[in-house]
Amino acid sequence: VSVPPPFFAQMEALAQRHYLPVAAAQMCLVRSLSDVVAQMFAAYHTVPLQWASTVAWQCSAAGCESQFTLDIVHVLAMGLVGLTTSGCGGALWLRHLEAQMGPTDGSGVVALQKSAADFMCYAPIVNCANLLLVPLLCGHPVGEALTNMQAHLPELMKLELMLFGPFNLLIFSRADLISPDLRPTCKAMLSFVFSVGLGFACA
Repeated sequence: VSVPPPFFAQMEALAQRHYLPVAAAQMCLVRSLSDVVAQMFAAYHTVPLQWASTVAWQCSAAGCESQFTLDIVHVLAMGLVGLTTSGCGGALWLRHLEAQMGPTDGSGVVALQKSAADFMCYAPIVNCANLLLVPLLCGHPVGEALTNMQAHLPELMKLELMLFGPFNLLIFSRADLISPDLRPTCKAMLSFVFSVGLGFACA
């Protein structure tokens, strides 16, 4: 039996004691940081950045120092929605899925069923919620939020399938590799890439 690294052992112990708070806090942090990255990329993507230490110099040379102002309201909205819908909601969904379908026990069919249920049942709901709630929290009218959801949901679901499809097959088929209590933590780590895309979709 393989022994997990100390970090994962500590995270698993923490998640077992405080499952929902840990999952919510992780996703809040991931969504907030990824939104900062998305906003900076949107402002600086035309600047040929090579090293972090040269960012200020290159932007000054390109005349873009006044182009970027962090939208803190958007960051807070992303964090709040991450805390609630993706953090608490995602953790509760994973526990519900495990309770309803039971442990996989090495069954490829059950792992595929859980992955399909996650993509077809949970993903559309949480992605619609993200695309609606972030613009609403930022002060946009309901009509604009609905238009944003309709415009970006298909591409967001494609990104969901590309990133989380293989990941879900792995975590649902190998309980010895990633325990159910650690699944929200591992999903939050992978969610950083997804959340950058979500940040653009919710701009």
